[in-house]
Amino acid sequence: AALIHDVDHKGVPNRELKAENDPLAIKYGSDECMCSYAEWNSVDIGLGILNREEFRLMKQVFDSHDGRLRVMVRDHVLCTDIANAERRNQGMNRWEMEFSETSVAKKPSGGINKWDLSDQKKAAGVIADQIMQVADVSHTMQHFDTFHKWNRRLYLENLAAYINGQNHVPGYNDEHPATNWYSS
Repeated sequence: AALIHDVDHKGVPNRELKAENDPLAIKYGSDECMCSYAEWNSVDIGLGILNREEFRLMKQVFDSHDGRLRVMVRDHVLCTDIANAERRNQGMNRWEMEFSETSVAKKPSGGINKWDLSDQKKAAGVIADQIMQVADVSHTMQHFDTFHKWNRRLYLENLAAYINGQNHVPGYNDEHPATNWYSS
């Protein structure tokens, strides 16, 4: 999931893809996709690449898990769409269901130290989602030079979108990016 999570990213947020009626917004416009157009595109392209003959070992690993591994990878990539309130709320609800004090106390196994295998797999999935989200924005938590490097690239993406007229979402990206870059 970490390997493919931003494959073919266009450098603009999903709401911009929707506002522009981008082909990705049309292709992934179903309710199931929850407006996570770039993430679904990354999943499709990334898993498609990993399914090629030159990656036959990876394909064998995926095939040996009856599709469950593909679903897991998909879900971990989709959770990185933290700008999507619905998807973000799903993730927070999953966390609460697994780790809040009341949910742990209600587990039939009698607490976190006695979780059965099903509980452990659910908890591991929720933790992996959190790791994916942290990794997606980890440049903000590293040395200032690393933060500056990636923040500068993000700024340049926003500037290019502004210059190219990709600013159709009211209240978002409708000003030159320098205007509020450090106040947001």
